[in-house]
Amino acid sequence: ADLAVPETYLKCKEYAEEHGLKVTTHLSQSWREIQQVERLYEKTPPQHLHDLGILNKKLTGAHCTYATEKDTQMITESGMGILHCRSVRNPLMRWMDLGIPVGLGTDDYFHDMLQLLRENVTGQAARARAVGGSTGMLAGNRLTRRPSFYDLLELATRRGAEVLGIDDKVGSLEEGKRADLIMVDMLNPFLTPTKDPLTSIVLYGTSSDIDTVIVDGSILKRDGALTTIDTAGALLKGQERVEEIIERFFEENPEQRKNWHKMVPVI
Repeated sequence: ADLAVPETYLKCKEYAEEHGLKVTTHLSQSWREIQQVERLYEKTPPQHLHDLGILNKKLTGAHCTYATEKDTQMITESGMGILHCRSVRNPLMRWMDLGIPVGLGTDDYFHDMLQLLRENVTGQAARARAVGGSTGMLAGNRLTRRPSFYDLLELATRRGAEVLGIDDKVGSLEEGKRADLIMVDMLNPFLTPTKDPLTSIVLYGTSSDIDTVIVDGSILKRDGALTTIDTAGALLKGQERVEEIIERFFEENPEQRKNWHKMVPVI
């Protein structure tokens, strides 16, 4: 909320209303944002968007890590959705208990939904222990700790689609919706034997276990291999491009080249 001037938000709101779209923004993501918005507008980021007429059911906010209690109540009453991006600080279960639409955001450094699910298991457990009280007690029992693996599956699929306002098209396997699905190869010693496949997938699965990916009926991955691109060629081309960009950066910032070699002396 600190990197967009009010006029930009208002133009986005106007365009979204004209075209029946939703608006997504980073919100209360960092302490720098909190301080900057306070300095500029003497408000918290959610209060700032509320006063602009942006904070409503047509908005989804990524992060919301530094939202205050007053902010949280305002978000709840507005109908706004939250894209939870794994931060241990985020009160994920409280948001869900308040009825705030929540889905999993992918603004992190994993690039792997299965790893993201695992990080939410450990992250929310760590938060519960830090909070203590009944929350900590419930988190200490496998039967009562939250989120469950099934909660996480819903956050990664159906709930995410609901937050983005596209649950009439995707998010679950139903007649009339797009055929978006994955098939997991369970025949490896990390996933099988098992009593509950979903538990094994969340705790031990990796992207290499995903055998097939179908998006809107089109097969993008089959037998563990991508079908629409030359993976090796794309990776090599990407590596070449990255090396060009980094070399240009070092040429423009020679002091950074020295810093790099101090950190990575063998390259």
